Amino acid sequence: MLNPTERLYVSRQLPLPGIGEEGQARLRGARVLVVGAGGLGCAALTQLACCGVGFLRVCEPDIVELHNLHRQPLYAHDEVAQPKGLLACDRLRRLNPHLKTEWIPQPFTPERAASLLEGMDLALDCGDSVRLSHQMNEACLSAGKPLVSAAVHRWQGQVLTMRPDGAGGCLACLWPVPPPEPAISAATGIVGTVPGVVGVLQAQAALLVLLGLPGGLDGHLLLVDLLEFTTRRVERSRRATCPVCGKEPGPIATA
Repeated sequence: MLNPTERLYVSRQLPLPGIGEEGQARLRGARVLVVGAGGLGCAALTQLACCGVGFLRVCEPDIVELHNLHRQPLYAHDEVAQPKGLLACDRLRRLNPHLKTEWIPQPFTPERAASLLEGMDLALDCGDSVRLSHQMNEACLSAGKPLVSAAVHRWQGQVLTMRPDGAGGCLACLWPVPPPEPAISAATGIVGTVPGVVGVLQAQAALLVLLGLPGGLDGHLLLVDLLEFTTRRVERSRRATCPVCGKEPGPIATA
């Protein structure tokens, strides 16, 4: 049961169908791995913490740089050169004192995947690397963990949920050959609102998984264009020959 201060903290969402005391208790007991505490991660972490997720493991090896601040509002100007993950965990606990956090200062790698995913109910891919996304996709499906992945580029973003037993398949079903790494935002540009909006949508998709609610992105890819203010849901399906999740897997392709 929620104690009185916890109940007051989340009192505005308790009346919602699908949450209530039971759903909130599920969120409090949830353990989530978030890889990346940059633009997407700052938005997703903040929403998960404020909605009452009980434990967040933050995998982030980078330090704060001045050019991060316009899209990563968990950090302050006088915190440049300090570790992002450490600062993020401290800020999140100040937002929600009932939250427990763990900072992992090493990057996510296939070799570390099993230990990082151990005890987790869900993982979020908030990185900025196609290679990382595919590594997390393979690791999470192998470990039997759902994954919510997001990415942004210029004014656009995408969000999708992968489950080990999901009919929508996985990232490798969509892109058997991983696309080239996108140019860094310093070259292409990024406005701070885009990772903010997409990161919030990523957190929402994660909450639906944790609460067991319908309407998520298990079988769809959500595409968002914040210049045109349009969204599109693209239906996904599992490929029998997918090298990661297919029943008749082919070889894992490389870019």
